[in-house]
Amino acid sequence: MGGLARAWKTAALGLATVVVVLAVITWAFGYFVLGAFHDNKAQDAAAPITRELEALGAHRLCEYGDAGYGPDNRSPWYVAYYLVPDEVAARTRILAAAASSGHPLRLDAAEYQTSKERAYTSTASDDDGLNLTITQHKTLTSQCWGDGGYRRFSTAGKGAIVDFTYYGMER
Repeated sequence: MGGLARAWKTAALGLATVVVVLAVITWAFGYFVLGAFHDNKAQDAAAPITRELEALGAHRLCEYGDAGYGPDNRSPWYVAYYLVPDEVAARTRILAAAASSGHPLRLDAAEYQTSKERAYTSTASDDDGLNLTITQHKTLTSQCWGDGGYRRFSTAGKGAIVDFTYYGMER
């Protein structure tokens, strides 16, 4: 009977190994094959705004996103941070670029001031998941990874930071 029990243990271990290997292969195929070769529609939809920012002389601080085809994500999304030299022109031209590309943004929040620093933030969004935040006189911590962790951006005397996100699109 010892030989039969050993055979069952060997078979069970072999089956468990096959299941784990198949799970890893399926995940890797979904992540690297299905997701890697698709355009990020959220990033493409944000292109008119990024072109307008770059025309204003804005400097892209960082960006990240996902095409929405991996096993962990079914919806495209995109986030970018830009440092703009002229916040007033940026707001006007970005809102016009968003509207002309089919995303009329509504101002959701007026400027506000924090208790520690004289920071001004205005936010605009639309029904499709495009959200735009313009911040002046503040240090922001972004989700973009830098050396050793999240990156921090300061607007002190440099203009404003434009943070736009695009979530909730259909693939």
